[in-house]
Amino acid sequence: MKTIDPWFQDALWSWSLWPHGFAALRDEGLRSSEILGDTLCLHLWAWGDTAEEVNLVFKQAFENLRKGLESVAAKFS
Repeated sequence: MKTIDPWFQDALWSWSLWPHGFAALRDEGLRSSEILGDTLCLHLWAWGDTAEEVNLVFKQAFENLRKGLESVAAKFS
């Protein structure tokens, strides 16, 4: 993201993988090994002195994420 908006420092993204068993798939008759997977969790922290500032930071963080994902997607098209 640093190449998208190099001076933006008022928010932080992180991610984690959460191992998960998809119980609804068990109802479809799949074996236990076929219903295990991961859930991707995105976390966003934003800073500001007022609620309005925090909302603007959230907006900028999501715009930067969108631009970054579009940039990566363009490399695969």
